[in-house]
Amino acid sequence: MNVTPATPGVRSGVAWRAIVLAAAAMIGTGCASPPGPFDAWLDEPTARDARDADLRAQAAQPAATADAGEGEALALGPESGPEDYARLAVQRSPTVRAARYRLAGLSQRIPQETSLDDPMFRVMRLGRTGSTEAELELSQRFPWPGKLDAQGAVAQQEVAAAAAELERIKQQTAAAARRAFWQLYLADRSIEQTQQSLRVLEQIRDIAQARLRAGAAGQADALRAGVELSEVDRRLTALQQQRDTAAALLNRLLDRSADAPIPTPAPLEPTFVELEQDAILTLAAQHHPSLQALREQVAAHRQRLRLARLSPIPDLELGVSYEPMDGEEDEWWFNVGFNLPIWTRRYEAEQRQARAGVLESLAQLTDQQRQVFFEAQSALLALQSQQEQVRMLREQILPQARQALEAGLAGYRAGSADLLDVLDDWQRLLALELIHQESVSGLGIALADLREAVGGQWPLPTPPEATSEPAATQEASLQPSWAQRLEVQP
Repeated sequence: MNVTPATPGVRSGVAWRAIVLAAAAMIGTGCASPPGPFDAWLDEPTARDARDADLRAQAAQPAATADAGEGEALALGPESGPEDYARLAVQRSPTVRAARYRLAGLSQRIPQETSLDDPMFRVMRLGRTGSTEAELELSQRFPWPGKLDAQGAVAQQEVAAAAAELERIKQQTAAAARRAFWQLYLADRSIEQTQQSLRVLEQIRDIAQARLRAGAAGQADALRAGVELSEVDRRLTALQQQRDTAAALLNRLLDRSADAPIPTPAPLEPTFVELEQDAILTLAAQHHPSLQALREQVAAHRQRLRLARLSPIPDLELGVSYEPMDGEEDEWWFNVGFNLPIWTRRYEAEQRQARAGVLESLAQLTDQQRQVFFEAQSALLALQSQQEQVRMLREQILPQARQALEAGLAGYRAGSADLLDVLDDWQRLLALELIHQESVSGLGIALADLREAVGGQWPLPTPPEATSEPAATQEASLQPSWAQRLEVQP
C-alpha cells in the first residue's frame, strides 16, 4: 500500500544526503562495537591463552552464597559439625558454581525473547537506464499481540526451573557433605573405641602374665592375649584406611586436595526426634526442589503450547520507503505487509509437539513425586530404626555387656573364671560398642537424607508429645566410660 503525503516533499539532494549519512553512521557504529564471540579466533595465541586462563581462574573462585557471606572462610576444627561442613561444601562446590552460571546465562534469555526483531533497511537501485537514483526502505516486523509475552513466559519458566535446579544441587551437595562427615565421625569414633578396648585387653594380658608368674595359669593364656592384641592392631589399620577414605571424600566435596588435613571431630550426642509421616510427606511435596523444577517445566511447556496456537496468526510488518526525484518532488510510501501462514502442517506439528511436552513433563512430575515420597519415607524409617537401636544399646545392651566383662575380669583375677570366657566378653563388648557408633553415625546420615528429602527444611516438625533424649540416656552419657571403669591393676 503506497500513500503519498499532501505536504511538499524534501528536495532530492538534501534528503538523499541525510539518509545516506544516517546509514553510514549506523554502519560505523556497528564497526566500532565490542569484539564478537568469534573474534578470539583471530587473536594471537598468547593473548587467547591468557584470556582463557583468566576465565578459568574466575570460574574456579568460590561464589558467595546466602549461607556463607562473601569472603567468609569457614575454619575447620574439632568443634566443627556437619552443618559447618555442609555450608563450606555449598560455598566451594564447582557443581554449585556451574549451576549458578547456568542460571545467570538463562536469565539473559528473557530480554532476548521479548524484544522485537531488528528493523530492516534496504537500498534498491532503480532500473531505469542511465539512472543513478535509488529507493530507500525502512521496515519493522511486529508479532501478533501475545506472541512476545508467550516467548518471555517460556524463558521465565525456564529460569525458574534453573533456579530450582540450583537449589536441588545445593541441597544435594550439603547432604553429601553431611553424610561424608558422619562417615569420618564413625571412623574416628571406632578408632577411639578400639583404642580404649586395646587398653582393657592389655590389662587382661598383664593379668594373664601375672597369673603365669604365680603358677596359677598356663602359657596359653598369655599367648591368646597376645594374639588378640595383634588382631586389634590389624583392625586399627583397617579403620585408619576407612578414615583416610572418608577424609578424601570430604575434601573432594570441599574442593580441596585429597590429602588436606581434616581434624578429628569432637564427640557428638545423637539427635532424637519424633516425626509424623504425613507432615514429612507434606514438606517433601511442597519444598523439594526437583518437584519445583518439574512444575516450572510443566508451566514452560504450557506456554509453548500457547505460543504454538498463536503461531498461525499472521505478523504485521510496517515500513516506509523514500525515492528522490530529480527536478520533482521526492516520493514517500508507507508500506503495510503480513506473512501468509499457508503451510498448516508445520503449525499443526508444532502444536502436537507442545502438547506432548506438557504430557511428558506431567508424567515426569508424577514419577518424581513418587520417588521423593519414597526417599522421604525410607529416610524416616531409617531414622526411627537407628534411634531405637541407639536407645536399646545405651539403656540395655551396653550396660549389661560391660557388667559381664567386669564380672569376668574379677573372676579371672580370682582364678574362678577362664580366660576364653573373658576374651569372649571382651570381644562381644567391643563389637557392641562399634555397633553403637555405627548406629549414631547412621542416625546422623538418616537425618541428612531426611533433610534432603524435605528440601532442606529445618528444624523438622515434631508432634506436641515429642520429647528429646531420655533422661536416663542423658545421665548415662555423663558417666565414666566403660574402659575407664575397668582400669585395674593386675
